[in-house]
Amino acid sequence: GYWNVPGGYMENGETVEEGAIREVYEETLSKITITGLHMVYSIPRINQVYMHFLANLQALDYQLTPESIAIELFTEAEIPWEEIAFPSSRFTLKRYFEDRKKGITQVHMGKFEW
Repeated sequence: GYWNVPGGYMENGETVEEGAIREVYEETLSKITITGLHMVYSIPRINQVYMHFLANLQALDYQLTPESIAIELFTEAEIPWEEIAFPSSRFTLKRYFEDRKKGITQVHMGKFEW
């Protein structure tokens, strides 16, 4: 019941970009074009590293799939911050909007420790 940016785990034999494209498609039936790496987020305690990419939707024809219960595009003001599923998603969204205001694109590094 929480919001999240599209994501998931890589399959054997695919690049991180191919995995990102596949995961977006599996969750939304959307086709994207990756424009660059946006964020690398480490969670050492559970041996995971997340990589979030910037991408353009090729069309606004997204649809629900068995992997999604709702799909919505938000403006920054509309994001339900308290309903975001994971700290990595909050981190990447906040950095995206900060960069956008500055008119820059950069790669961010983050880490979650508890």
